[in-house]
Amino acid sequence: MSKKLLISDLDARFCRELLVDNSRSAAYRRAGGKAKNATQAAYAILTKAEVQDFFYELKQQQAEDFRDHAQMLRDTLADMITADPADVISDDGSFKPFSEWPLAWRRMLNGFEITELFVGRGEDRKKIGELKKLKLIDRAKVLLMLGNHVSVNAFQETINHTGKVDLAERITRSRKRAGS
Repeated sequence: MSKKLLISDLDARFCRELLVDNSRSAAYRRAGGKAKNATQAAYAILTKAEVQDFFYELKQQQAEDFRDHAQMLRDTLADMITADPADVISDDGSFKPFSEWPLAWRRMLNGFEITELFVGRGEDRKKIGELKKLKLIDRAKVLLMLGNHVSVNAFQETINHTGKVDLAERITRSRKRAGS
């Protein structure tokens, strides 16, 4: 916060609680207020200039945090979309150790199964290999999430209307369509 504001602990807790759901009386109660009429007590707190300044700064910080989280989400989704399988699969087709996997691939891992393969029975049984199965999240869904992100809006339909259409022109076109 840019400046130190002198407000009571109750006022500060009330402002933080008010960010949760914007219900003044509920925020007052959650903040620990004891007045019988929570609505009036909350209103009284909000009339103080110092409280208004503090609340404004909290809202600004919340908006900045939201932008930071949105950017992180966008970056994470973009990393998942552009992840190269060569980052996790060796030239011989085996998986590289997890410790060498880029974070984007580790985030996409949705399940992992190892099955040991054997031949023979009893004491003649020998392990001949392993079958490793990875289940990854659906990259098409990740692409859709990225496209729907509020700052990307790749799938939002937009209609650009330029120019001016006057009423007489609209009536004339309508009559032509109706066959009048």
